Amino acid sequence: VYRCQFSREDKNLSANVELQAVPRIKNHDTTSKNLVEDDPLVLECKAWGYPAVTVTWSRDGDPLNITDTRVQFLNYTDEETGTALGGKLRIERMTFDDHANYECLAENEAGAMNRSE
Repeated sequence: VYRCQFSREDKNLSANVELQAVPRIKNHDTTSKNLVEDDPLVLECKAWGYPAVTVTWSRDGDPLNITDTRVQFLNYTDEETGTALGGKLRIERMTFDDHANYECLAENEAGAMNRSE
């Protein structure tokens, strides 16, 4: 939060300004992943913004099944950009049925951005 002050003759005015940054996703790898069945899949959504970014994942346009015990949503942390809540998707013991297009959506109060893998 920045505080701006302005003085003119006998008047003093001030205002607080809070800057926000729409989420951005950097260095997004869009190449296909070739995995062996039963291997884990790890995808990272390297997102940042202000206020903090929350990431949600979808599979072929539908929300991921969060009741599947093989699926984990972890925080992605980067020294340069900070932490994206849920920015890392890990699926244990991949099966043929897991073949899909995965998309991350990074959101905060300032806006949203999405990317596919």
